Amino acid sequence: NQGILQEVLQGRGTQAQRDVVSLNTALVLWASGAEHDLTKAAVKATQVISTGLPWAGLEALKAALADGNGE
Repeated sequence: NQGILQEVLQGRGTQAQRDVVSLNTALVLWASGAEHDLTKAAVKATQVISTGLPWAGLEALKAALADGNGE
């Protein structure tokens, strides 16, 4: 599962895997009020996931947390 998530967040993975992550992301955006239209949230999530930026963001967060812990 870790490998699949990494692939998807890097903009790869199967279409079905990307669709599931995009839908879950869209639901979070919608439920949090960050996006009021679920369809627009799904389009936005799909576009961002396809760039691979989510993986870069996760790696940056990981590095920041490691620096903050004195590692």
